[in-house]
Formats: sequence, C-alpha cells, structure tokens
Amino acid sequence: MHSHARQSSIQTMSLPFVIDDVYAGFAEVRGVLRLEQQAVVLEFKLQDSVLNVLKTDVTSVTIPFDQIEQLVFRKGWFGFGNRLCLRAKSLKALEGLPGSHDVELVIEVARKDRPLAHEIVSKVNYQLSEYHLKMLEHDKAK
Repeated sequence: MHSHARQSSIQTMSLPFVIDDVYAGFAEVRGVLRLEQQAVVLEFKLQDSVLNVLKTDVTSVTIPFDQIEQLVFRKGWFGFGNRLCLRAKSLKALEGLPGSHDVELVIEVARKDRPLAHEIVSKVNYQLSEYHLKMLEHDKAK
C-alpha cells in the first residue's frame, strides 16, 4: 500500500470512547479518538454523570506519535470493559485531558467497536515502529 493511501485511511478512522469515574464519579468524558497523519487526536466533552445537565464545549487534545510510549487494547470479560490504554512519554502530552492519570490514559470502548479499536492500535503501533526506525536511521547518518 502506498503511503498516501495508508495516510488517508488513517485520517478517516474515529473511535467513540468514554472515560467514566472522572472527579470521583461525578463526571464522565465522552468523545471520539481520531488518527491523524502523525498524531492521535481526542475530541471530547466533559459532562456530569448524575443528571447529565452540565456539559462543556467540545475540547481537543492532540498527542503526537513521538509522545506515545505505548498503545494497547485490553479486552474485557464477556465483551464488557474493553479498554484502550495509552502511555505517554511525558505529563505534558496528556495535559488538559480529564481522567488521565499522570502519563496514562484509559478509555472505555463499546463492544461493537472492538474491531476498530484493534485496527487503530495496529495502525498506531505500525506508525510508531516506522517513526522509531526513521529516528535510528537519522542517528546513524550523523
């Protein structure tokens, strides 16, 4: 597959997610994870989980691939509790994202979106591998 075709397919992928138990269970984050050429983008709204009345405007956090340490999918029991776990290289990478814990972000994915979550993890890890190879080649060239 040509890199242009691969990049355009990456741009069209978006995965709905939830981060519950924000602010000691009084709020939750609902959003979409999207892949861009060299980054993972999270668009989300924060809303109270009691009455669902208070909602923030849509916010976006972009995490460049070079700031991602690891991205894995963890399948839950009986199809429930499917999670995408992202580990960043720095605290700054997840700054402004409610529900993140230091350098870790865990988002819940619906059972029906499991295949898409697997595909996204594969594509991100492929891109990360390419990035690391380019960095090694660049270092060798010096």
